[in-house]
Amino acid sequence: MLVRKSSSRLFINKNRILFKNVYSSTTRIGNEFRDIPGPQSLPVVGTLYQYLPILGDYHFDKLHVNGLKKFKEFGPVVREEIVSGVNIVWLFKPEDIETLFRVEGKYPQRRSHLALEKYRLDRPHIYNTGGLLPTNGPEWLRIRTTFQRGLSSPSSVLNFISPTSEIIDDWIERINEIRFIHNIDYLSEISRLFLELTCMTALDIRLNSFSKEELKANSKSTKLMEAALASNSCILKTDNGPQLWRRFNTPLYRKFTKAQEYMERTNEINFKIAEAGAGKEQLIAGFGQLELISNWIQI
Repeated sequence: MLVRKSSSRLFINKNRILFKNVYSSTTRIGNEFRDIPGPQSLPVVGTLYQYLPILGDYHFDKLHVNGLKKFKEFGPVVREEIVSGVNIVWLFKPEDIETLFRVEGKYPQRRSHLALEKYRLDRPHIYNTGGLLPTNGPEWLRIRTTFQRGLSSPSSVLNFISPTSEIIDDWIERINEIRFIHNIDYLSEISRLFLELTCMTALDIRLNSFSKEELKANSKSTKLMEAALASNSCILKTDNGPQLWRRFNTPLYRKFTKAQEYMERTNEINFKIAEAGAGKEQLIAGFGQLELISNWIQI
């Protein structure tokens, strides 16, 4: 069974039992997996032809628009064979999504971030695992449990309150400075906020992303945002398109690699103690009360 945990879609095998458990109580669409309506799939290329620029009805960078179109045309449950042998089932009713989450079991399966998993597993000198997002099964549960301790424990929450408030105050000050500018794109401002919060909670560092220096095009925070955006864009296309990147260093995979390598270099700057050859015990002791980082090092 392959399931993508999402509010709107999942990847699923042709498992009739799960299919009936998930849908029969809320959405009546037939007894067979093939009965689920959806876009026409062609041999080999699946529905990828529908995502071609200009010619296609859908766009990889407008998932919300794609979802609305499919919902209006096919209903609350949509099956899409994105490439030959890979089915996506889109769920639009909250009741169906709730039912899916209740029956997914101890180890929910996620077919996602496949290129990221390959990238990391190809570099065992840097990464011990493929990471939380692409990993499945018992290893996924082990990683998730380790991370969760540092995010949800009362002591961790208390540690985050003060620095988080400081970052929000800085961001509000930035928004007040630009709020009278016409036609401003606030998405990049929100991205800066998320970047600052992520670096603080995960690494206990401030990039000062709202400062004049960091707002420049060649600053560390700007390049990190661009690298994250490029990675996400590549992941969407490598997950849903032909898996040629598994055998060949395709332009798309090279773009992904370049973005990941920049983020690695940036992390190395902030972890000079690790570069010096310190062991796990020394690193954990050096971070003291930073519970999240200490847990992360132990993975």
